[in-house]
Amino acid sequence: MNLIMITPRVGKSDPLLAFIPNWISHIAKKLDNLFVITPRAEIINLPNNVFIHEIGRDYSKGEHIIHAVHNFHNTILNITHNETIDGIFALMYPKFAIIAAPYARFKNIPLALWYTHDSVNLQLRIAGVLVDKILTATPETCQLVSSKIEAVGRGIDTTKYYRSQRKTRNVDFTITTVGRISPIKKIEVIIKSLIYLQQKTTKITLNLLIVGSPPRPEHKKYLKKLKDLVRENNLEELVEFTGSIEHSEIAEIYEKCDVFINACTSGFDKAILEAMAFEVPVVVCNPAFKSLLGEESDFLMFTPDDPEDLATCLVHLSELSDDNYMEIGHSMRKKVLTSHKVDNFASNIVNTFISLNK
Repeated sequence: MNLIMITPRVGKSDPLLAFIPNWISHIAKKLDNLFVITPRAEIINLPNNVFIHEIGRDYSKGEHIIHAVHNFHNTILNITHNETIDGIFALMYPKFAIIAAPYARFKNIPLALWYTHDSVNLQLRIAGVLVDKILTATPETCQLVSSKIEAVGRGIDTTKYYRSQRKTRNVDFTITTVGRISPIKKIEVIIKSLIYLQQKTTKITLNLLIVGSPPRPEHKKYLKKLKDLVRENNLEELVEFTGSIEHSEIAEIYEKCDVFINACTSGFDKAILEAMAFEVPVVVCNPAFKSLLGEESDFLMFTPDDPEDLATCLVHLSELSDDNYMEIGHSMRKKVLTSHKVDNFASNIVNTFISLNK
């Protein structure tokens, strides 16, 4: 079987997209050939049956977006003309599926889109009409109403995200959040939960590690607000902003982490699952995680935008015995292994195209 994958980037320098090469490698293992079309590609090691086609415009030459579009059409036309293609897999952006649709239809090639986001915009609606399948992590991670939606897991590399030596909690309870610094992440809720706990007579000492950077210039104002909130409440010794880190270094963050918090109410953040794979208890407010957490959601989920409720979850975790705390960590990893392991994810992707070709 030969597939075309259209993806926004292939490389490891972008913290948000550094997982893509791993997906490519695992999917390629189950194929004869994988042709990857991307605007930007870095030089990295990939299986021999992966062929990268970089179609982005050259900014140094003042090339316009029309150059990238032209390169895309030439590339996909050549591949579909010269190779037997069994499927086109558009990753993340509905526009990739839209521009690939004419080639899929003309050659009778199955077309699928990977999408995990709460937003249901015009592009997604158009893509929903044009594609044969919309693949997503869980039934909750794509809000488009369509019979074409299929849940295939989130593709977590559980061999990479694995705690080598399970330890008890740090004396100073270390809580961590990882991701882009933007208002949608609601990091202020996490900081306010610390403020609340500082004002109460609690026996726990908390440290907060905030990993990430603003993805856009306008989000720098949000980062400043967060730092001002920390300073105004005398939390400088308890809260650390690390900025962006290399994707290869993220495992070290999870290794030191006692609890992972995500205050975002939308999407299906991969960082949460990575922490779970590391046997780190996660505390979230996103309803999409309720079914995954199961009975443990009673004390691992808090009311959105409610710092006091989040603080209650943290106190509960801090008061657990070491055995119970470790048992929760083991449970976290089992849940990822069952539903979101990357090898199973790759099999689901390939099997989808096998079914579409019958």
